[in-house]
Amino acid sequence: MKRSFAFVAVVSAAVLVLGTATVYAKSDTGASSPVSRTLQVVTMPSSEVNVGTSWVGVMDVPLTGNQTYIVDANVRGGLTAVTPVCSFISARLVHVETGQVIQDSERLVTEICVTDSDDDPTNNPEPVKVSNNDTVPISVEIDVRGRKTIRLEAMRKDVKVFGPIQTSAIFSHSTGLTTIRYF
Repeated sequence: MKRSFAFVAVVSAAVLVLGTATVYAKSDTGASSPVSRTLQVVTMPSSEVNVGTSWVGVMDVPLTGNQTYIVDANVRGGLTAVTPVCSFISARLVHVETGQVIQDSERLVTEICVTDSDDDPTNNPEPVKVSNNDTVPISVEIDVRGRKTIRLEAMRKDVKVFGPIQTSAIFSHSTGLTTIRYF
């Protein structure tokens, strides 16, 4: 049993290193057949995209052909604020040409919620700087007939903010990358 597990682990590692996977794709007739595709990885081009209280585009990925893509995004976000505060960042994938949100793609990236028991900022004489960083995955299947551009978007939602929001961003740097993988 250990031998077969080790074999599976070696094969899985080889797929990750080489970036090729065999998937079963459905044709227009509904039949499934194995198709070899190369895993594509797109890393967010800048080190930081500031996120405000409306949706902002973080990065785009063009998908072409007549096939179903498996799309995985890893989204790294961070918030820094002064208490009391309750704020969060969400991310989603959007079909650029139609403006439609890709079904089941919206995720909570990170959140800070530190408030007084009665949410009265005058009860907290010494505000404290707090921060939080998280990475969240988004995994979806996307049917493409022709060409689609998929955009990763992010937005901050302030539930209760009494102090300043100092950082509200999607990051991509040495301590965590924001990427979109697809095949």
